[in-house]
Amino acid sequence: MATFKLNDIARAVYDASKDASSSERAKINENVVKFLAKHRLMKESKRLLEKIRKIEDEEEGNLTATVTTSRVLAEKSHTDIIHFLKNYYKAEKVEIKSEIDKNVIGGAKIEVGEDVLDLTISNKIHQLQAKLLKN
Repeated sequence: MATFKLNDIARAVYDASKDASSSERAKINENVVKFLAKHRLMKESKRLLEKIRKIEDEEEGNLTATVTTSRVLAEKSHTDIIHFLKNYYKAEKVEIKSEIDKNVIGGAKIEVGEDVLDLTISNKIHQLQAKLLKN
């Protein structure tokens, strides 16, 4: 029995449907559902959709970042983060999902996919402690 990787399935579905008409996409979707059912992968359908969306976003230059702070971001900070992420990831469009965490003392934690940029004060203190204990 063959094994299938969700990333490979997602890439195949994306490639097949990116330039397809709506009727062709309907047929592709129908075939994907049949394939998932046949190979007992229906429980993976949500993850498959997430992977397809991620491929689509990467191909179109879209980026979604989660920014965690202790309070609502100021407009300038919001704009600065978008500008930084556009340049760093060479993205056309950046969407920020803001999360408020009262446990964050100050600063921000920015997550893009598996990349994490922790600019919180507690992380800086932790890094300083590690350096001091190392020496």
